[in-house]
Amino acid sequence: MCGILANFNYNVKINKKHLKLIENRGLDNFGITDFNEIKNYFKVDKIHEVPNNFIFHNLHAIVSQVNQPILKKYFYFATNCEIYNYKNLKQNANSDSLVLFDLLTSSLLPLKLNDRDELIKQSLNALKIELNKVDGVFSFILYNKRDNLVFIAKDFFGIKPMKYAFENNNLLICSEGKVIEKIFDDNNINNFDINNLDGNKIICFDLNNNKMCDEEIDSNLYEVNGKYIKDENKILNELDNLMVSSIKKRVPKNIKFGVLFSGGIDSTLIVMILKHLGYNFVCYNSCFASDDMRVSPDFTFAQTFCKENNIEFKSNFCTMFNLKKNIKTVASIIEDVDPIKLGVALPFYFVSQLAKKDSVDVLFSGLGSEECFAGYSRHLDILNAGGDVNKECIEGFKNIQFRDLYRDDLILMSNNIELRLPFLDKDLVKYSFLIDSSLKINDEQKKIILRKYARKYIKDELFINRKKLGAQYGSNFDKAIIKLAKEKGFKSKKEFVNSLK
Repeated sequence: MCGILANFNYNVKINKKHLKLIENRGLDNFGITDFNEIKNYFKVDKIHEVPNNFIFHNLHAIVSQVNQPILKKYFYFATNCEIYNYKNLKQNANSDSLVLFDLLTSSLLPLKLNDRDELIKQSLNALKIELNKVDGVFSFILYNKRDNLVFIAKDFFGIKPMKYAFENNNLLICSEGKVIEKIFDDNNINNFDINNLDGNKIICFDLNNNKMCDEEIDSNLYEVNGKYIKDENKILNELDNLMVSSIKKRVPKNIKFGVLFSGGIDSTLIVMILKHLGYNFVCYNSCFASDDMRVSPDFTFAQTFCKENNIEFKSNFCTMFNLKKNIKTVASIIEDVDPIKLGVALPFYFVSQLAKKDSVDVLFSGLGSEECFAGYSRHLDILNAGGDVNKECIEGFKNIQFRDLYRDDLILMSNNIELRLPFLDKDLVKYSFLIDSSLKINDEQKKIILRKYARKYIKDELFINRKKLGAQYGSNFDKAIIKLAKEKGFKSKKEFVNSLK
């Protein structure tokens, strides 16, 4: 993943310390343009002056080293992307970011209209058509200098983050909201709104007329027609095709990678498919450890499984000393003191530290499986109330970027590690909406069809039938927060975490 920061017209002082807030999002190059020239630096400290209007990009190179921002005629571009089908989009290509840029600009350059509203309308439609050809995850900024239009867009499920503030033809954009907030605070601007760019969305900002227009990328992304598939064998075969394809396309070439491994059904399935495909990787786990606390369930399951299947396993044990030292930092990174989000973020933070010591650049996660295959209690509530479980799954996907994805991205990128999510593959997700709810959930079990499919790769029923346990509980970090709250004299963990603001 990479970092993006851009300012158009806000009368604010932005300096090196603001750029450094997203430094860990990419350490391979630091590029900046004032729309007259583009300069590239190997360290952010080498940037001595930040212009008033600019696009800044720091690169986390996975596919290739292509420094950004990029210029073609009057279009400036910076992106945070992994485009899995870029070689299909352009033969002999060696850069996904360049392919994405060429795809977008090739559709926009022919548009020369005097009617500004029509230009914006046709530009949004052209971008929509091209982005529907893309298989991957992305957020980007594309500036049309000739017409003073800024386009930003985000992938279908909102995996790549982007925030913005827009007022009176002033526009500030960043991968992380905390940077925008810090810039405003340092410039004594008190009244502002920081907005989240939704997944599956393109926005055009007209900086001449203080207008913004948006467009859905895939208008059929969440379409459910009620004609669900009940043929179990057909579903199992198709799931295997989709899962294997999703995992293979996400494996980085010539890059060390690992798996966030809890020993739950989702991460265990990913691990065994990776092993079946012959990849080399390490399973990483983190948990809180204390003499007065039982060993973390996730650690026990994960260690046991890896030992039984001859898979390399590493774990990071967090002590109360380390928790006290880091909990406020983690709350600051995720921009939130919600007890659940913090409890999930803590094991991810420590495990990403461990992986970074091994020079790992990519970690796989099983996030998204619950929404694909109905793994939450609310899905059972809908079923028992006579509702449509798949529609509830769709609602979950609409919220996953705010509930989970932003937090996980911030945590891993704080240690310069990219997150890859096989269950959030567009083809897999759309197919999951077609599976009849009777094959997903009943009163006895959740994610029924996924567990049946997992038997192809996992032989131990203990792991196939393991019930869901949230990361904060399976890692013991929820108990650790409660223990620390009591030690600090707070009546509840909520009261304690609120004190971390």
